[in-house]
Amino acid sequence: MKLFDKVVLATVFQNHDLRRIQTQIAESLGMKIEEQRVPARAIKLSARLKDSEYTYKVLITSKRLDVCNSMKTTKNIDIKVLSKNNSLELFRQEVGDADYDPLREMSEKIVNEYGGLPLAIVTLARTLIKEDKDVWTDVIPQLRKSMYEGMDIVNVSIKMSYNFLKRR
Repeated sequence: MKLFDKVVLATVFQNHDLRRIQTQIAESLGMKIEEQRVPARAIKLSARLKDSEYTYKVLITSKRLDVCNSMKTTKNIDIKVLSKNNSLELFRQEVGDADYDPLREMSEKIVNEYGGLPLAIVTLARTLIKEDKDVWTDVIPQLRKSMYEGMDIVNVSIKMSYNFLKRR
């Protein structure tokens, strides 16, 4: 049984470009938007979604409520981050055998930096599987440097994961 006839995804980065997002949505719907102004493009997209044989639902996810409010969402669901204990449990479950003392202590420090965000925790944990202590030790300074440069925690963990893959 199919839950949806069509799924449209648009990736929104921290510095979002509404025209690019509108283009992604339009292309996924098989339409081309000629208009240049963002409000005119929004009207055309809205009309396409309303005047269709399908019923559309739009799901927007964001860590920031103001982003959802700026898009005039009708219902917001606040999803809480994981507690420190649940974060640590998830990390240890993903990373595997990190039971000897130096890695246990390091896993607690790493998890404390990730603020309970499951995607970031899982991504980094899977990256650290079978890595030695030196790699684990280097994670927090890399994380802090990237965040200082303006990256959010999820993108930092993905970037670090990618960089580890390139090394192998």
